[in-house]
Parts: sequence; structure tokens; C-alpha cells
Amino acid sequence: MRLKLPLQRYFRKARFPFVALAPVSLMALGWFGLVAESRLLENSTINIYQQAQASVLRSSARSIALHGEQQADRTWDEIESEVIEQIVAPLGTRGLGKAWLYTPERVLFDQSKDLSGAALESSMADIFAMQQAQGASHYEAMTQAVMTAQEGVGWYIWEPERAVESTPWWESLTRDSGREIAAWMPVSLFVGTEAEQTVVVGISAPLPELMRANGTYGQIQGRAAIMFVLTGLVGNMVWLLWRNECSRRRRNQEVHRLAYADMLTGLANRRQMYMVGDGILSDPGRCEDLALIYLDLNGFKDVNDTLGHDLGDALLVEVGRRLRDCLRQQDWVARLGGDEFAILLHPRSLEDAITVAQRMLQRLKQPFYLKGKSIFIGASLGIAPVKAAVRGLNFSQLLTQADIAMYQAKQQGSESVVVFGEEMQRAAIARVNLEMDLRQAIANDELRLHYQPIFSLNGGETSNVPRAFEVLVRWQHPRRGLLLPQDFLPEAENIGLLVDIDRWVMAQACKALSEWQAELGLDGPLGVHVNLSRHSLAQPDLVAFVSRLLHEFKLHAHWLTLEILEETIMDEAPILEENLYALRALGVRLSLDDFGTGYSSLSYLHRLPIHGIKIDRSFVSHMQDSRENEEIIRSIVTLAQSLGLETVAEGIELNKQLKMLQGLNCDYAQGLLLSKGVEETVARKMLRV
Repeated sequence: MRLKLPLQRYFRKARFPFVALAPVSLMALGWFGLVAESRLLENSTINIYQQAQASVLRSSARSIALHGEQQADRTWDEIESEVIEQIVAPLGTRGLGKAWLYTPERVLFDQSKDLSGAALESSMADIFAMQQAQGASHYEAMTQAVMTAQEGVGWYIWEPERAVESTPWWESLTRDSGREIAAWMPVSLFVGTEAEQTVVVGISAPLPELMRANGTYGQIQGRAAIMFVLTGLVGNMVWLLWRNECSRRRRNQEVHRLAYADMLTGLANRRQMYMVGDGILSDPGRCEDLALIYLDLNGFKDVNDTLGHDLGDALLVEVGRRLRDCLRQQDWVARLGGDEFAILLHPRSLEDAITVAQRMLQRLKQPFYLKGKSIFIGASLGIAPVKAAVRGLNFSQLLTQADIAMYQAKQQGSESVVVFGEEMQRAAIARVNLEMDLRQAIANDELRLHYQPIFSLNGGETSNVPRAFEVLVRWQHPRRGLLLPQDFLPEAENIGLLVDIDRWVMAQACKALSEWQAELGLDGPLGVHVNLSRHSLAQPDLVAFVSRLLHEFKLHAHWLTLEILEETIMDEAPILEENLYALRALGVRLSLDDFGTGYSSLSYLHRLPIHGIKIDRSFVSHMQDSRENEEIIRSIVTLAQSLGLETVAEGIELNKQLKMLQGLNCDYAQGLLLSKGVEETVARKMLRV
């Protein structure tokens, strides 16, 4: 039994079962041969001893009969002891067993000691009933033979319990089970007289004793010992093979786990999700609807940046657990990477899939308690449904659809669920095409610069000659025509091209200003204003780049003004403040764009090296309609003057707005009323006036 279970496992796991079966088969054949040989030896021993017993008993029977004829003048009772002492008892010295002498009515003599006490005075019928009651077996033939005075040979077991206890370990090989081998011979005395008497003389010997005496057991034990040694060797070999096979299986399972499971969360990874998804979608027998949910966590980067990556990893593990709790057994959830998850559902309907998505959203909104901290995080989910009748769709396409829907959900600005639609596909294709074209825009010389003049309001009068130009970038798209910044700069930021565009604009603006000065001989305070994104301001080599431009085009640093969005200075990243002070030390002027939109505090105006502020167009465009807006602008101008900062009002479209700004002593003005953004040649003409 101890070997059975490992063997079952081994054959279930083995790569080559026939090879594995060979040593076990040889071992089994060896044991089978040993059993067969042992039983042949047993049968041979039985036959030899029974023949010897029968031969001896025939001689003894003749001797008893002859003794009876010689003592015909005496009764049986008178000669019984002589027969037992002189003829029967000596039979036990022949090595064939214990002798006994029975009559059908009673036991006369028994050396075997199977019968004792009251049994010695019992009839054969009583003895037969007694052995049946005790559970003895194979006794009936001998008893009936004695009762009917028939000769014969056989075997019997008198006491089964004692026989089992005395049985050696090789009993299963020989089947002796404590058997007694017997032969008996009837003898008729005083035939033809009134004293006619029949007695049965017999010999009984335990088979184990006979087999031990003739060396049969020694032969069996020797061969059994050899088989045990061979069995141990084969068993060790099979165990080693089984252990190696199990190790190989474990290694394969580990390789599979590494290849198809996410190491952090234990969920399926991208590869396994693709494999499962493609398998389900390509199944010709698929008759159920599917839905794929693409889930992206909101604010996960902030958790990593503020609380550390270890806690971020713990958060992802807990998110994976909560997502599993929301699913049924047939659904799949995988971590695609970072904080993105994919869930493949088998919904009853689209409404069912939306319900599951909403349940996930609600579970993720609940606080996460990790390492003594309470963390709140949300998610955006996109659903791509697939009808059962749809064929030819692969998982990559389905994932793209769900990703598009998730992107749309994220664009909505809050935790939401969006179902994919065809119009999203078209918008996504357009966005991808725009991205591909945008990557080639600089190399293909498709970007254009327009220059919007900034005029001085010094003394309440508007100058005819621009004081400076704000540089505006445009994209001359080969198919869509001239695109404004809002049409492509957000996408440029998403794909990491915004810094390249900012630097291209800065370089082209410096080049143009250098050419104007060389051509027109300008030596006044003319300058260019260039918008600088937060990404560009955060570059470690920004100051070095600006310094190279100024040196290359031989420009004074104060001729270049970099406009920075008001919200940028709210970011307390050290690199931003360092670059601002370094640019100020270089001599470059800095202006705060869109001032007044509510992001900054007055302390920043004191602390940061700002030269001027640009009043947001949202105040200028409504100043003539609302006294409140006028007072806001008045306050901004007064504050700037008290801090020694220049003010520029943008978005001027009406004469009334211009007059009001002149009355408020604003320094500079810019807007469609004065001039729209113009090409470089037109800007050069404006400087000749």
C-alpha cells in the first residue's frame, strides 16, 4: 500500500509511461515467478510426504492386521495397547508427522495433541461437529473416511486462529495457512467373527514443519530476499524517476506561471489574456455574447509618488482582489501592466456588463486601508461588447475598442463607465493619424509661426509700432490645412513632443528677431514672447539651450520673454523654481500668462522672479459689461505696479475695452482689435512704419 500511491502518481505524471512501466513490469514478473515456484515446491512437498505417509501406513496396517490374526484368541481391548505401543506410536519417529489411531466410535490414540480432554472420549461424529463449531476447515473428508473406513490422503486445519498466528511471512507465497498434511489407512480385525473390528491408522504433520524440515522454506526465503533487494532497487529507480518527473513538472508550471501570470497580483497577465481571448473569440461553436472591460486607475501615480512604490504595489494587489470578488467563475481578469486591468465577461446582456462595471467602480471607490493609511482611488472603465454572431474579431481589436472607450471615460474627468461606439472608433483613428502626422511635422517643415503684435499703452496712447510680438505656432497639415494650437498641442503633450515643438518655436523666433535687427537696423527694446510649457520648464538643460540660442543669434537676453502659465508656478517641483531663477540670472524676461484665473497666490508674485503678468482674456472680454471685471483688472494693474511688474492685457476686441485699459494705466495691449497673428513678412512690414 505504501508503494501503490507513489506509483499511481508516477504513471499519471510520466512523459514516457512505457519506459516507466518496464522496470515495474520486470519486478512484478519476478514476484509472480517466485510465487509460482513457491507453490510448485509446496505441492511437491505435499505429494512427496503424502506418498511417504501412505507407504508407511500400508506397512503399518499390514502389521496391525497380522498382529490381530496372531492374537485371534484375545479381544481388541486386550491387544489395543500393544498395537499402539509397538506399531502405531513408533510411526511418529519417522519424520512424517504424528501418528493417530481412530475407530468410528472413539479416539484410541493421537500424538498430534489436536484432541485433548473430553474430546479423546468423543465419537467421530461429535468431533466433526466440534471442529465445525470452531470454524475449522477441510476436516470433513478425513472424518468421513474414518467413519466409513476408507483410506485416503488430504489436509485439514483444526484451529484457524492458532494456524494464522503460526503462519510465517511467506504464507502469501505458499498458501499453507497452517495446514496439516494427513494420510490414513483402515485396518479390519477379526474378520468374520463376532469380534470383527475396524480401526483407522493415520499420520498428520503441519505443512510448515515439513517444508522447513526438507529445506523448501530456506529456498523460498533466499529467493524472496533476492527479490526484495531487486524490488528496493527498482523502487528507488522508479522513485527517482518519479521525483525527477515531478521536478520537471514543477519547473514547467513555474515557467508557465512566470510566462502567463502577473508576478505582483497573481492575476493573468497580458499574454495569457490574449491567449484566452483569442481562443474564445475564434471558437466556431461560440453562442454567447462577450464584453471586455478596460479599467485604468485614477490617481495611482500620485500614490506612488507620495507614498512610495511599495504601498503602490500593495494597492494593486488589493485592487486585483476586489476585482476578482466582483466576477463569476467563468470570467477572466488580467493586469495588463502598470495600473491597467482587463476583464473578459460572459454577460447575459450589455446591461449586465454595465452592472458588473458599476459594481467594480463602487468597490474601488471604497477606501483601501494599507499599512496604517486610508487611501482613496477611483477608476475609469471602458466596455467593448461583442455579439455572439460576430466573427473574425481578434482580441487585440477588442482590447483596442475597450481602450478607446476607457480613454473617453477618462476624458469625462470623473469615475465613469463608457460603452464603445463606432463614433469613438472614428475619433480614435483620427487621433492616431494626427499623432503619426505630428511626429513628422518638424522633420517635414510643416510648422509655421505667426506673430501677434503687442502694443504699448504708455501715456494713454496706443503706439503704431509693436513693442513686441507674441509667437504663435500653427501646423500646415498636408491634408487638413492650417491647424491652430488647440487642434494639435494637447496631442503633442500626450505623445511627448511638446518640448521639441517649444524649442523649435523658440529657435525660429530668435532667428526671426535676429534677421529683423540685421535688416532693419533695430536697436530699440523690440522683443519676442514665447509660450513655455511646464514640460519644457522642467527640462534640466533648458537654461543651457536658451543660452546657446542667444549666443548663436547674437541677441540680448532681455529681448526674449518666456510666458509661463499661472498654474505652472503652483507646482512645487524644485527643478521649476531653479530654472526660473537661472533664466532670470541669464537676463531672460519672464511673464505670467493667464493671470487671474484663480490658481496662484500673491505670495508667488513676491517670491518668484517674474517681470510681468498677462491679464487673462476672460476678464478683458467682459470688462465693459461688468463693473466687477473692471475692478478686478484695476486691482491687478495696481498690484503689478506696486510690485514693479509690467502688465499686458490680451483678447482686446472692442474700442471700449481699449479705452478702459488706457484709463486703468495698463502697460501693453494685444488682441484682434489691434492685430491678429500675422506671418513673418507682414510682421517685418509692421516694423518699418
